[in-house]
Amino acid sequence: MTQKTIALVTGANRGIGYSIAKFLIKSGVSVIGTYHSNQAEAEAAEVALSGEDVKLHMLKLDISEHTSIPAFTAQVKDVLEKSFGQSSLDYVVQNAGNIVHTRFEDTTPEQLDNQYAIHFKGPYLLSVALLPIIRDGGRILNITSAATRFYLPDHAPYAAMKAATEVVSLYMAKELGARGGFEKPPGFESCSVIPFPLS
Repeated sequence: MTQKTIALVTGANRGIGYSIAKFLIKSGVSVIGTYHSNQAEAEAAEVALSGEDVKLHMLKLDISEHTSIPAFTAQVKDVLEKSFGQSSLDYVVQNAGNIVHTRFEDTTPEQLDNQYAIHFKGPYLLSVALLPIIRDGGRILNITSAATRFYLPDHAPYAAMKAATEVVSLYMAKELGARGGFEKPPGFESCSVIPFPLS
């Protein structure tokens, strides 16, 4: 059986994540996508994007609930085995997120915790959990934001967490990537990309 190329894309039911899933599927890459709560939207995405040879398979994930990550990882393994007949991912695209719009001086502890859990802690721990099932030569893509490079009004907590993601991506590249750096494939200019194999 020919080995399939498979990506996991968080937040694949709408917006940027949906566009990434569509791009990958058109390129011959099957996708395991995640959605937060809108099951009907996720099912519609599966129908719209799945083809004969490449599929979109959606799983529910609340990236802010880090205690659910082990169970989610087990689900990913199950889908890989039962739907694709293999045990590894080629790509992980950390895309899921939201934006809490608030000025720096008006930010509440709850808003800061929300942005930390969704944009930094959750993706960090999900990447750690998925490392054993990312094949040698695979990639992790961490979606960041132009808000880390210039001022956008009322974006301070969001931009701070995206900046933290950019920093940890450099550490991931150094500690996980055999080449000790990261590259940006066409179409992913705003991502930090972690190469494998592990070393």
